[in-house]
Amino acid sequence: MDCPYCDGKAELVIKKAHRTFRKEMFEVFEHHYKCDTCKKEFTTDEIDTLDVSQIYNQYRERHAIPFPAQLTEVRKKYHLSASKMSDILGLGANQYRLYESGTIPGESQATLLNLIKSSKDFLKVVESKMAILKEKEYEKITAHLQNLIKQEEHAPLRYIDALFNNTINPDQFSGYAIPSFEKFVNMVIYFIKDAPFRVRLNKYLFYADFLNFKKTCSAISGCAYAAITMGPVPDNYDFIFGELVKQGYLGIELEPCNCDNDDMRERYVALKECDTSLFTDAELQTLASIEKRFKNVPTKNIVEQSHKEEGWIEKQKSKGRISYQKFGFMLKN
Repeated sequence: MDCPYCDGKAELVIKKAHRTFRKEMFEVFEHHYKCDTCKKEFTTDEIDTLDVSQIYNQYRERHAIPFPAQLTEVRKKYHLSASKMSDILGLGANQYRLYESGTIPGESQATLLNLIKSSKDFLKVVESKMAILKEKEYEKITAHLQNLIKQEEHAPLRYIDALFNNTINPDQFSGYAIPSFEKFVNMVIYFIKDAPFRVRLNKYLFYADFLNFKKTCSAISGCAYAAITMGPVPDNYDFIFGELVKQGYLGIELEPCNCDNDDMRERYVALKECDTSLFTDAELQTLASIEKRFKNVPTKNIVEQSHKEEGWIEKQKSKGRISYQKFGFMLKN
């Protein structure tokens, strides 16, 4: 970007650092710009937020503190306002709204906030606060919660839900995003035309999630990625893609391999339209940039490039999951 001190151009510099928050030490990747001409260093509000978010994310993960998006999701599930949530939980008048906006609660408040993710447990809290609620209001809230409990008890438990379980706290392997199977599916559909084969598609998904994390400190889908021989892939990708076919999101077509024998290979086709309304503008920009970056690059080259990523290099022997926080800011491609 342009240097604010002279007519020079400034380069973005990223380096590891250790910072203290609430008497605890955290490793972060700090960002700043350095001018090629006057050599002065400076930051912007955007990259300052990125650096602070790294500390807050790691602190929340370490202490199992719910993330703001989770608190908003829980409140909307219960059809309550932020002020009413504060009343029921015995918080300050505007406290729940502050937690949704990013204020980090203390550990005792965090325990309570984790508890109320369960409709059953929240119902118990509401019942204990019957005295502070109007009769009709109390009946409306408890009836809704009882209905939610019935739905949750009768909902079929599938492994695919466990892989993208919204009740699990976001962590370094989900890119500090709430895991969303719906977003993942629509990322697949978004890329499928240019990446109809699994090896190529897996790389598009990996780079999209990790690039978005590098830019915003949050992945798009919240999917965890593992390092295997062919490069980074969604963890348990065989099962996941099998489910996408089984549930009617994808179809499979057979076409001849470009080889001397008569072998055939599987090609994915989308059976549904991509729902772009699920993504933020920043996420859509990330998806578009990945598509543009790799559109005319042979799959073999993309795989080779993914083998240069520090996350794959460190984890490929163990086939382990790749940490967004540890490796996302070191993304090379």
